[in-house]
Amino acid sequence: MNSQPTQWQLTCPRRLVATAALCCWAGAALAAEPGDLVTLRAEPQPAVTTAAAAEWWNEAPQLRPVANWMTMSQAQSGLPQGYYAGAELFFARASGNTPGVFATGTNMNGGSNPNVQVHNFVFDYQASPRLYVGWRSPDTGDAFQFSYWHYDNLATDSFTVTNPNQAFIAINWLGDGDNGFMTVGDTIASHYALNFNVYDIEYFKSLAFAGGRWLITGSAGARIANVDQRIWTDVAGIDQNGGGGGGGSFQAITYGENLSFLGAGPRLTLEARRNLGAWFSLYGRGGYAILLGAAENNGYMVSQLSPDSFNAYNNGTATVTVADIEFGASWRANDLLVISAGYLFQSWQGLSGNIGQQVVTSGADFISFDGLVVRAVLNY
Repeated sequence: MNSQPTQWQLTCPRRLVATAALCCWAGAALAAEPGDLVTLRAEPQPAVTTAAAAEWWNEAPQLRPVANWMTMSQAQSGLPQGYYAGAELFFARASGNTPGVFATGTNMNGGSNPNVQVHNFVFDYQASPRLYVGWRSPDTGDAFQFSYWHYDNLATDSFTVTNPNQAFIAINWLGDGDNGFMTVGDTIASHYALNFNVYDIEYFKSLAFAGGRWLITGSAGARIANVDQRIWTDVAGIDQNGGGGGGGSFQAITYGENLSFLGAGPRLTLEARRNLGAWFSLYGRGGYAILLGAAENNGYMVSQLSPDSFNAYNNGTATVTVADIEFGASWRANDLLVISAGYLFQSWQGLSGNIGQQVVTSGADFISFDGLVVRAVLNY
């Protein structure tokens, strides 16, 4: 016979004790006066805090509503705050819609199946600096900034006739292409120099959304731009077709055009920034400017062997539009330093030159830039 107690036997005393206690409490409640009754309620709980979120930001816990747990200063962690100064390098590649500068070919001297290639300017990547200073409120998101950008680059293309089956044609020489150089040793070299000096002064306003995880920043300001384009071609050789009055004689000629624009106008930008932690954020921004100013164009041709020369001018006003867009990321290295990197696209429209029927060359109607941009900003 099994002498071990059953499960019911083990729990029965406990149940009897609990039942007796409940009966005693009910009897006491019934016997008590109404004023003596104790209302059973949950103890008040402390307000929901963001201790975990604050610890994520490596700060002391703060009692803030969950829906707005980041301060404006924290939401702006990817931007400089207070007084700041910064430097930027834009590794830009310039391109434009300039016409071909010259054409080369093989089997051009009476040969069959001539092969012609039009040469256009190709710019290499060039590091261009941008400097700026400003002030941003850590509490309201208001900011003021002044910046200066400088770009200077030169593209060159050249060709030399090395055998009798080769030739080249200087395009837009005195408004016609009726020339041909096919003597061994004939040379042509074309150059395109670009120079930009751009000044911006802007007011920024930032607004935080989604508890500070999203930061939207807009700006309004003014831009002043000075753009210089110089395009010239050097030709040395015997023009077999007599273009430009050469008459089949040896020539050494330089022809080209200088274009200059100086203008100013309003500029607007909009940026969306996504904070991914205390120190890292992703951003995308776009900007647009309309500039009105003076345009000066000068086309010329100079002979190195005679006093012959030619000049044409066309000065007036021009409207230039500038659009840019950038995507990248920012990292706050410490309380004083913010480092950013992105890819920038920028387009300038309306910079072309036109000097009538005697155009000797032509600037680009639009000039675009694209490339990697890196910047470092120091709070002080």
